[in-house]
Amino acid sequence: MQTNIQTDNNLSNIIKQAHQNHAPVHINSDNMQAVVLSLEYYDCITETLFLSSIPNMKKSIIDGLNTPVEGCSSKPQW
Repeated sequence: MQTNIQTDNNLSNIIKQAHQNHAPVHINSDNMQAVVLSLEYYDCITETLFLSSIPNMKKSIIDGLNTPVEGCSSKPQW
């Protein structure tokens, strides 16, 4: 069994890995599994899910990405 200090060090390393790699860290222990995400990565996922939940937002984003700069307005139309 690990001491609290060892556990804290391992958790710190796992968090550091998730933060540095900007990717989920999969953890397997006996018959259990978990995933650790950096807060930045988690925020990106939740923002993407939120934007995807807005009707027509995905199409609007894709249309915007496919619009040449010359075709863009200098002022928002909202």
